[in-house]
Amino acid sequence: MSFRRIVVVIGLLAVAVFGTGSAQAGLATIRRQAEQGNARAQLHLGILYEFGRRLADHDTKAVVWYTLAAERGNKEAALRRDLLLPRLTAAERKEAATEVAARDARMHYSPSAAGAASAPAPAPAPKPSGAGGVQPH
Repeated sequence: MSFRRIVVVIGLLAVAVFGTGSAQAGLATIRRQAEQGNARAQLHLGILYEFGRRLADHDTKAVVWYTLAAERGNKEAALRRDLLLPRLTAAERKEAATEVAARDARMHYSPSAAGAASAPAPAPAPKPSGAGGVQPH
């Protein structure tokens, strides 16, 4: 089975996994979760854009969603983005970068919204101890 077919199958499975009703309801769920910062949903939305399943085949939009997911630690999305970027024109790359920046500014992330592929939350700062708040080594 070719890599492209495997990715299409993943996209189809995403619709089945994320949606409980019709395919449109599944797509709406994926889109909502992606817009909320869920890296896995962002990857699946990118796949659906790249291969045109239920969405117009649009590589620029796919790069946007792959980039957003990659920023949240999704390695598969980073790979897909890196494979797709050479197919875009300079203008399309600029359009994608502008949309990524706009979406990053609008999205609010929390560990539960970002999904399993997101970066872990930073560890809390250690409490000072000892005289003058000096930390022991």
